[in-house]
Amino acid sequence: MASNNLSVEALPAPTDGVSSLAWSSQDFLVATSWDCEVRCWQVGGAQGAVPVASSSHQAPVLCSAWEGSGNMVVTGGCDNVVQAWDLGSGATSQVGEHSAPVKEVAYSDELNCVLSASWDSTLKAWDLRSSAPAFDLALPQRAFTMDATFPLVAVGCAERQVVLYDIRKLGVPYKHFHSPLKYQTRKLAVFPDATGFAISSIEGRVAIHYVEEKDSSFNFAFRCHRIDNSIYAVNGISFNKAHGTFVTCGSDGTWAVWDKDSKKRLYQSPVHENSISDVAFSHTGAFIAYAVSFDWHKGAEFYAPATAKNSVCITATSPSMIQPRPQG
Repeated sequence: MASNNLSVEALPAPTDGVSSLAWSSQDFLVATSWDCEVRCWQVGGAQGAVPVASSSHQAPVLCSAWEGSGNMVVTGGCDNVVQAWDLGSGATSQVGEHSAPVKEVAYSDELNCVLSASWDSTLKAWDLRSSAPAFDLALPQRAFTMDATFPLVAVGCAERQVVLYDIRKLGVPYKHFHSPLKYQTRKLAVFPDATGFAISSIEGRVAIHYVEEKDSSFNFAFRCHRIDNSIYAVNGISFNKAHGTFVTCGSDGTWAVWDKDSKKRLYQSPVHENSISDVAFSHTGAFIAYAVSFDWHKGAEFYAPATAKNSVCITATSPSMIQPRPQG
């Protein structure tokens, strides 16, 4: 793929709304969908995105994460199940189960365990060698979003509540507070150095929040994903592991790259024909994947099955898109 900021579509396309995107360290990309499927492509080279394989759940799939070697994908969904998919053998196995849909999953390579956060208001940690959770922690509300970068685990819940854990001491929350944003939490992503996180809301804002009080002077919030006087939800956040810049996407049909330290926008995508439901930097930052998908923010009356195309697209980045700008 040439680095010309042009996007290629990964085919075959999902047949229903795209709920999550996740990259492996070897530039394999998975997308989960409300059509109950998990699709995987290998990205790069002249062909752009080559379909590799697919797996499925018994109900819509909501989330995905890779384990460090890139051999296994962990997914969760509306069947309340956390599932592992071995891409080498093609086999799937149940890792664990909740009593309500699984909204987010993450994999900790340091502890070799799967984390899952659910609408049943629990956060669970699973050892792949056992069907019983290593930890089963009560959350203050339903989990809307969760992310983990060792040693920080951050969970955004209903009623704007945020709970932070040290994964080495999961039994007791490290901190519990309300989101700095005034409206319902949409997405949360932990900084690559685990010193803080970015959190978004349905009201077109993102807040940068550091974990320790000594760093709180660097906290701020900014407006994004607004067109004229219309305000749109910020559906996805993903950090570039090399540069610390991050990308957001929204119901306005755009995605944008930001530098939190200089407080500048580095790149703004064109407006797409539909909402962008998720976005993700590849591990090296060479690619950005985004999903163009109806996200229901306008309500069911605007859903038109004949025109509601769902697509997963990949853009090759350039240095000016992703590298931090000088401050000042």
